[in-house]
Formats: sequence, structure tokens, C-alpha cells
Amino acid sequence: MRKKLIFISAILSMCFSFSHAEQPAPADIQPADESADRDTIGSPHKIQRTWEERQLAALEDRRARWLSSAIDIRSRNGTAGLTDLYAVEVPLEYKMPWHADDEVFFRADLVKLNAGKVASTRDDFGSMLFCQPNCAPNLLTQSAQGVSFNTGYQRDTFKADLGTTPRNFPVSNLVGGVRQKGDMGTWGYTLEASRRPVTASLLSYAGTLDPNTGKAWGGVVASGARLGMSFDQGGTFGFWSSLGWHNLTGRNVQSNRRIQLMAGEQWRVINEDNRRLVLGVTGMIWNFSQNAGEHTFGHGGYYSPRNYRSLALPVTYTARTPRFSYLLRAAVSASRSQAKAADFYPTNSALQAQALLTTANPTYAGGTSSGTGYALRGAWEYQLTPRLFGGGLLAIDRSESYAPNQALFYLRYAWDKPAAQPVFMPPEAIEPSSQFN
Repeated sequence: MRKKLIFISAILSMCFSFSHAEQPAPADIQPADESADRDTIGSPHKIQRTWEERQLAALEDRRARWLSSAIDIRSRNGTAGLTDLYAVEVPLEYKMPWHADDEVFFRADLVKLNAGKVASTRDDFGSMLFCQPNCAPNLLTQSAQGVSFNTGYQRDTFKADLGTTPRNFPVSNLVGGVRQKGDMGTWGYTLEASRRPVTASLLSYAGTLDPNTGKAWGGVVASGARLGMSFDQGGTFGFWSSLGWHNLTGRNVQSNRRIQLMAGEQWRVINEDNRRLVLGVTGMIWNFSQNAGEHTFGHGGYYSPRNYRSLALPVTYTARTPRFSYLLRAAVSASRSQAKAADFYPTNSALQAQALLTTANPTYAGGTSSGTGYALRGAWEYQLTPRLFGGGLLAIDRSESYAPNQALFYLRYAWDKPAAQPVFMPPEAIEPSSQFN
């Protein structure tokens, strides 16, 4: 871990050393052509631009080389060794132009996961029901670390990527996706096919080893397609919807089917080039064919209710000044879910039959539940020099049984020339490859 931290520090120091050599006083920051009528960040002129100017600036930045890195820290309290999770991911990305308007990128992500230690008396992890008190003690500590690699291509409205989950994980998978955006009259669409990791727990993301048999299980991926439709021309009101169908599979994990229907509305109370206040309504309906949310052998360790319905009311405020942009978001929600009953060992009938001789009822009970929750999110981006941008985000979600936290900090460095675009609004964080969607 110390070597990784030294490596990360070297990368960040390199970025800052590049910027230090060329950093002028804030009033002297100018775009690449130093034109007086270019409303770049740091210029005393207004930062509003026409749509054509913004498109030209975006195209100019796509023809530049970018080096980006971040540190993403996520945590969630739960049961030690099972639903507990502390994750640190450090992506390092190099992006470069290819031909006229094309871009390619190359990524490496350092990943470290820790879920704590499984209590030696538990019978709801792996097949520990059959080995107590002689379960392998060296397999009770749940941690994993490794490096993932990813490469991608983007041209206008088309994007594709291909990579792996971290190579040193107990279960590693090939992942990737393709996405095409377009318009059909006044409607916009997004069509996507993908295979992505399920990062809900250490079991679902990295996989783990059974303290009884030593066999690996977990490492779940969601493979399928998603269609998004929107009616939003940047005016006062906008509408969007999304329908996804995915098959969830993993090593020695019960196969599952997930259907997600989401839709929402946005009301832009303030709708200016550099300031927006948006009120929204978001509804979600999820359906899973199986309950695979537990941690015994054959389960996947991810939330998978038979039915899930929720309604959220988000409020978002974004703003931008010559060198700084930020986002503040708050939401309240209400949800209701129904879970199916599930066997302890859904992929192994012999283990399930043996469990009937060991315990009275080796079955997870189903049932219904409902609740309320809230979420808070803040993000920001600041232009440190003509070439260097820094930013971050902080986020929390709170409900009766779900309370994750996230803190992320990132740097973007224009390798060969000053950036043409101002800070993004809203800020666009450099997230790990595991969060691609």
C-alpha cells in the first residue's frame, strides 16, 4: 500500500510541477490564442459564450492530450465481513486525439477493498455452516486489491470502452460497453449495450474465497442493454426516461435478471448560462427474478428485491464564476420493496440438502418493507492554471438500511496547450472505471 501511495503522490506532484513552471498571476490567465474576445476562465471578460463558441472550444479540447487522476473513497457500514465496505480507487487516465474528431483513452485503476473480518461463529457466509469451529481462519478477513486496465474510443455521439476488473481479485472479469446518442425529431435517444461490474459489496465486486471449501464465488457482472429517451431542448421543462434489461452472472453465483424502468421531469426555475436552479421528480421501478442479496455460497451480495418502487424529489443548484464551478444537490425519497424467499445455497442442491440436516430452516425469508430517505451531494471544480483543473465531490445517502458515503478528489491536466473550455458546469468528476455506466 505504501508503494501505491508513493506512486500516486509522484503523479500528482508531476502535475503540479508542470503547472508551477507556467503559472501566471490570476489576471494573466488567457486561452491558447490569447484573444481578447475569448471569454476564457480568468479573463476579465464575461464568461457567457454562444452555442457555436462552446462547440468550437469543446472540439479544440478534444484535440489536446489530457492526463487525469483521482482518489475515490467510498464507505458503507454494515455487518463485518459481509455488508461492510471500505473502498479506495485511484484511476489514472491518459486521453489523446486520434484522427480528426476522435479520442482514445488508456486507463489503469488501483483498487483496494476491505469489508472487515467474518465472525468465526457465523453460519450465513460461504458454507461456514458446515465447518464450525474449524473454518479456515486465514480466509475470514475480507479484503482484496488489484489493478484494472481499460481503453476506450469516442467520436461525437459514439463511445466504446473495453477493460477488466482488477486482475488480482479472486474473480476477475472482462467488462466494457458501447453507447450511441442521437435525435429523432425533437426527441433524443441513448442506446447502450454493456457488461459492467456490480460494486455493491466486496463479494459482488471482487469475489471471495469460501472459508470451508476454499472455492471462489462472486464477482458479479451485469450484461445487457439500456434505451433512454428524452424531450429536453434546454428550456424550462425537460423530460427523460430509461429502460434497462440485464442478466447478472458471477462465478458460482445464481443467475439473475434485472429490469429497471426510470423516468423523471426537470423544471429549471433559474436557467442561465452560468447559473441554474432545477426542481425534479424521479420515479424508479426495479424487478429482479431472484433474491441473490445474501452472502452464503451461491448468492451475489447485491440488493435484488422482487419489486422495488421509489419516488424522489431532488433540488439542484449549479453555478459558475470565471475560475470556479459548483453543484449542490439535495433529495428526499420514499420507497417500497418486496423480496422473495431464497435458499441458503441456490446453486448447490447437495449443500442445501445437507443444510436441512444441520439447521431447521436454511432459507432467507422474503417480505415487504417501506421507508424514506434523503441524499446530499456537493461537487466543485477550480482552474488552478491555464492547463490544470482540480475538483472533488462529497456525497451521502441515508435511509433505514442503506447509508453509503463518498469523497472524491481529482486533477485534470492539459498536456500540450492551455485548455480552451472553462470549468465544466456542472463539475465533471474523474470517476473510477468501476463506475462507468
